[in-house]
Amino acid sequence: MSIPLRNIKGFPPHEILYYRIFISIIVVWATILLFRREALKNDFNFLKSLSAPKKTRLLLLTVVSSFLITGNWFTYIYAVNSVSLKAAAFAYMVCPLLTALCGFMILKERLTKVKIIALIIAFISIILLATGSIHEVMWAIIIASFYAIYVLC
Repeated sequence: MSIPLRNIKGFPPHEILYYRIFISIIVVWATILLFRREALKNDFNFLKSLSAPKKTRLLLLTVVSSFLITGNWFTYIYAVNSVSLKAAAFAYMVCPLLTALCGFMILKERLTKVKIIALIIAFISIILLATGSIHEVMWAIIIASFYAIYVLC
């Protein structure tokens, strides 16, 4: 994914993101309307059956998730075009570690000894790889954080 994004470096990141969102909306709605009409009707019926607090919670989670995934893609595109490919690629190496740590801390997921050892090994390898610019490492952590929190929402 990084190479095509690098080839359109002349465009501002927000324009690339808008184009991606626009094309995604067209493809998703075309797919739903052509192949998933029954599922769409079931979803509308499900929404109608929800109580007001559950509708509010669903709307809030949808808005937060939208913000997080948009933030993830915007920061990723910006990093590829303006920071470095290394920072963007490094973000997706850091992401599983952050997701696992957030799952442990936020969702109170139980970690076995094997999982703890795997997390420690992953953390050590990330520290070894993060010997470059602190600027690149911070961008990688920001990108990975958006996605890790999105996955947990």
